[in-house]
Amino acid sequence: MKAENNSLAWNWIAMRRDPTRSLEETLPHAPTAWRRWTEFGASSLDSLRQQLLTYRILTEPEQAPIPGTRETEVLSEILRFYAGPRKHRFEALAERIAHVALGANGSYRMGWVTKASADRGIDFVGRLDLGTNVGPLRVVVAGQAKCQIGGTSPAQLSRLASKLSRGWVGVFITTGYFSQQAQMELQDDGYPILLIDGRRVSELVARACIQSGVSTLEFLKLVDATYEDRVKPRNASEILSDE
Repeated sequence: MKAENNSLAWNWIAMRRDPTRSLEETLPHAPTAWRRWTEFGASSLDSLRQQLLTYRILTEPEQAPIPGTRETEVLSEILRFYAGPRKHRFEALAERIAHVALGANGSYRMGWVTKASADRGIDFVGRLDLGTNVGPLRVVVAGQAKCQIGGTSPAQLSRLASKLSRGWVGVFITTGYFSQQAQMELQDDGYPILLIDGRRVSELVARACIQSGVSTLEFLKLVDATYEDRVKPRNASEILSDE
């Protein structure tokens, strides 16, 4: 329980230990929470109970493929393929990954990859169609893609969050991991952003390769060949009117 100055009410504690002082005499010196409890009883419990925020935080190893698995090789192949000046072309692969991750029930529609010189913090755009075929709810999905080994910082997540208009959701895809602080701030602020880390990236690409019957390198080349056609100079909100 908290006193008004957020510190222990030592004066009140000392008075309570004095057997010559009555409850009525010491009560004005008690913390606010205690005074409310004595006045309103059990009905005030919910407002007085300390609220402890619990986090679901993944460690760095939990966000990486398990060593020695096929997914480890897949992630290494992705990092090699998009190394150097090709890094921005990872956005086309991230767009595919978002489609698989969000479109299991067919509700996700791929939009386009934004131009690198004018993405303004959004690398690709998609759409979720929720509800029935008659007047479905359409939600813009703004995607951010990072082909990297290291961690994603809170600032990077905040940059994507700042681009989300009302009713939009985001998806942040990285070949690395999300720092503990980034995950905590995401949960604190309640940003509507789906996080897809390196482990999930490798799992989804490995599955796509198996389904396509091609190697990882062949799959990456097929996706990369579509990059130029996927880039569109459009505003994200335009996807809401696409049929």
